[in-house]
Amino acid sequence: MKKFPLIGQAVKPQGVRGEIKVLPATDDVERFCDLENVFLDEKGEICKKVESARTREGFAYVKLEGVDDRDEAECLRGCSLYIDRAHAVPLPEGRYYISDLIGMRVEDETGAELGRLSDVMQAGGNDVYEVAGGRTFRFPALKRVLKSVDVENGVYVVSGRAMDYLIRSVNFGSEESMNYFHRTLRRWGVIDALREKGAQEGDTVVIGEMEFDFVE
Repeated sequence: MKKFPLIGQAVKPQGVRGEIKVLPATDDVERFCDLENVFLDEKGEICKKVESARTREGFAYVKLEGVDDRDEAECLRGCSLYIDRAHAVPLPEGRYYISDLIGMRVEDETGAELGRLSDVMQAGGNDVYEVAGGRTFRFPALKRVLKSVDVENGVYVVSGRAMDYLIRSVNFGSEESMNYFHRTLRRWGVIDALREKGAQEGDTVVIGEMEFDFVE
């Protein structure tokens, strides 16, 4: 568990008075409004006082002490911002810093390793986790999937049964996954409906934003 967890990344200068636009690495952007200090390195050696902070449309806009014009703010473009865990506002139960999750070993209930958590995507609703290992796959952070999170030891335990279903349902990079997808379409009567519309083997079918080859 990192002593200085990542809380965001400076995207670009905002205005001409030294304010920076920050992409949060937290699901609660309002936390920025309570910050007194941030660190510009993960070792906590470069500390900056937060003079002001505001939020809008999922971003934080932060003014740091000593950063007083656009040129100085430009120097922070792409810079990661960290906080001191010892003095941070405690997270609610079941909430975690993204930087603590990245790199965790993902296991099922039997202890079998599925890979390492490589990315957390926040696109509204449930976060989506990416796991890299023997194969790379993604899954939504749902309660029925999660069994336990041990941040101290870096272990994320998931339901093997739920993961098997999700991987087969949402990962279309393998023949097994595509076969499962087509079986689902057949079970729902979609294949019969497409056939009645004149679809033939190998035709490209578009349903909404989904595109696939028609298979009898």
